[in-house]
Amino acid sequence: MVTGHFGFAAGVKSQERFVPLWALMLASVWLDILVIPLLAVGAESIDDVPGTDGGYGDVIIHADYTHSLVGAILVSLVTGWIATRWWGRRGGVVIGAVVFAVQSVERTAGVANGRANLVFGLLVLFGAVVLTLDVALA
Repeated sequence: MVTGHFGFAAGVKSQERFVPLWALMLASVWLDILVIPLLAVGAESIDDVPGTDGGYGDVIIHADYTHSLVGAILVSLVTGWIATRWWGRRGGVVIGAVVFAVQSVERTAGVANGRANLVFGLLVLFGAVVLTLDVALA
C-alpha cells in the first residue's frame, strides 16, 4: 500500500520539480502518520474483525478524524498552507493536493473490491489533481 503512495509522489515530482521528493512522499502518507498520535490518545481505534485473530488484513481501522472527507480536506488545507512557507503558493497547493488526492483514491478504491472501482478511483484522483492545479495556477 505504501508503494502506491510513494509512486504517486514520484509521479507528481516528475511534473512539479520545485517541490522536494521527500516532501511529496511525506505528504502522500501524512494522513496515515497523523493516525498514530490519535490512536495513542484513543481518538481513533483499530478493532479485530469478528472471528479473526486481528492479523494483517483482519482489522477494522476507525480513522474517523484523519480519513473522513471533512478531516482530509482540513488536514490538506492546513498542510498546504504550512508548505507555502517553504515552496510558495504553488508548492503549497501541490502538497495539499497530494495529501488529499491519495486519501480520495484510498476511499474510492476501498468502497468495493474490483478493477472497475480502482479505475474510477484513479480517474477521480487525476481529475482532482488537475482541477486543483488549474485553479491554483490560473
